[in-house]
Amino acid sequence: MGGVIFSGKLKNQNHVLTFKVLEDNTVKVIQSYTINNVTKSRSKRISIDEGITLQEKYINLGYHFSSSY
Repeated sequence: MGGVIFSGKLKNQNHVLTFKVLEDNTVKVIQSYTINNVTKSRSKRISIDEGITLQEKYINLGYHFSSSY
């Protein structure tokens, strides 16, 4: 699979996805959302290819990279 993955935060309203490329060529993804001032999050570790696909999906849905990491 081709493509590029970036470490950083993708945001859209109250939903944030943080991507961090790890030394073993996997990607840690932390997904956080806030509802009624309560923030919940979960994390998972996925392959680079899965990370590229996930990141592209959310960019296509209108998510933007945040300047803060």
